[in-house]
This record gives sequence, structure tokens and C-alpha cells, in this order.
Amino acid sequence: MNNPNNLVREMAELLDSKKAEDILVLDISGQSVLADYFLICSGRSEVQVHALYDELQEKMSERGIYPIHLDKSDRWIVLDYGDIIVHIFHSEERKFYNIERLWADAASRPASRESSGDGKGNDKENGNSGFQNL
Repeated sequence: MNNPNNLVREMAELLDSKKAEDILVLDISGQSVLADYFLICSGRSEVQVHALYDELQEKMSERGIYPIHLDKSDRWIVLDYGDIIVHIFHSEERKFYNIERLWADAASRPASRESSGDGKGNDKENGNSGFQNL
């Protein structure tokens, strides 16, 4: 069985390695029975949104992990893995829908390497991945 905390960290690392932007993990376990975590990220184009989706699907399926539900459009893809719901947005849709605002009471953790440390990416140079706090 996969620990949701470890799995959401692995998913965030995978999406970060494929240049997803503004990766954010919301711990919604105290606010909802839907899931324990929302993993939200953005792509700069429809092509990138689909590339992020394809990579996540491929890597998770290699481990025998499949979404129980999938909603897919050109600019917003939602994958429901039970304990983790992944939202892959085109950056414009993410700004428009602003689902982070709806879950403002949830504990949030920026999960992209660029978001860690001093905000200048210096932790990356020191070997700190930025995902240890997930």
C-alpha cells in the first residue's frame, strides 16, 4: 500500500522534473472526505499540460497505480487517485478558477524546487530538493 504523503511527494517531484510550474500541495484531510491531498500544478501551454498528464500517468501505471476517475480537457486535467487528487492546469485556467482560494483553510505547501528556501533557488545549489517538507 502506498502512503499518500510519500506518493504526493513523488508525484510533485515527477511533475517538477517535467517543468510543471507553481506546484502546490494542499492537505485537505481536515476539511474534506474527498481526499487527503490536492496536488495542483500549471503548464504554460496545452501541449505541456498534456505532457505532464502523460508522464504522470505513465510513471504511476508502471507502479500499478491508476486513477479511479479522470476528467480531461485541453486546459485542465483532473486525476483522482483516491487519497490524492491531481489538478494539472493551463496557467490561464488556474488563475481564472483559483481553486486554492476555495481551499484557503487547508495547509498548503509549495512543492516546486523553485519555491523552496529563500525564493531564489539557492537551496537547489546546496542539494536541498525542496520536497522534504511534504
